[in-house]
This record gives sequence, structure tokens and C-alpha cells, in this order.
Amino acid sequence: DAALTKNPDDVDALVKLGWLLASGNDLAGAQKQLEKAVGLDPKNVRAREILGTVLSQKQKDKAKAMLEGVVADDPDRPAAVRTLGLLAMDAKDYDSAEKWFKRLQVLRPLDDASYTNLAGIYLLRKDTKGAIAELEELCKHEQKDDRIPRRLAELYAQNDDLPDAKSAAFRA
Repeated sequence: DAALTKNPDDVDALVKLGWLLASGNDLAGAQKQLEKAVGLDPKNVRAREILGTVLSQKQKDKAKAMLEGVVADDPDRPAAVRTLGLLAMDAKDYDSAEKWFKRLQVLRPLDDASYTNLAGIYLLRKDTKGAIAELEELCKHEQKDDRIPRRLAELYAQNDDLPDAKSAAFRA
């Protein structure tokens, strides 16, 4: 706030304030600060990434276009990749979602969103082996959610893999 008082056009301070407002769930305030930052510096990848994530709540098409621009400028932006995956899931564009979530696994191997959503995509496609692989990986990260090993036990049982079904049921 002090930096903005001294210089209301300080892009870094606007981005930090926008991020803080977004973190505090003041999306309208965040959007205002981030749009100002992007207006002052249209190439600022961080400002566009955060703004795109904020916009994804209500202005999905605008968010998608902005985040695709972010990834074109810097393909290693995990928040942009994750949000693009979630937007694709929301639009039922599972091929795009799969691409984004596989990319997210490279960028952030411990982000559960990629494994959860990929498992869902594979289940929709009746690809039990693919779903099992994603859920097994998710189990390594998420030790407390018993729904994951329970679902694994069901999938293993459907595949007549009783030893693994028993092991997964025991984990649950």
C-alpha cells in the first residue's frame, strides 16, 4: 500500500496487491488492481496469470484467452496451466483438459488437481488402467482421503485383480 501511495503506477505493487486481494477472496478488488497493472504493462506475465485466474470464476472465455497468451509467453506457469485444465473440464473439452493436466504434472508433480481430473477423464473414457495409474499416484500424495483407495479397490475388483483390490481396500 505504501508503494502505491508513493507511485500509484507501480506495476509490481499493483500485482502484489491484486494477488493479496485474490487470496483474500476479494475478486472484484483483485480484478481492478490487476487490470490496471496489465494496462500499464501488457507483457507482465504474472499480472496476466493472476488476472486470468480471477476472471476464470465469471468470465471464462476472457480468462481462457488471457491464460493461453500467458502460456504462449511462458509455458512454465503452473497456475495458468492448472486453470486452463479446469476451464477445459468445465467446458467438457476432455482432450484439452488432458493436455493441460499432463503438463501440470510436469510443472507441479504434487498438485492433486492433475491426478484427480485425469482419473476422471479416463473413467469417462472407460480407460480403467489409466484411471488406476492416476489414482495410485494420487494415493502417494494424499494419505488421509480414504475415498481414493476405496475407488482403487473397486477398479481393481472390476479388473479381477483381487490382490491389488484387497491391498487398496486395506489402505482405505
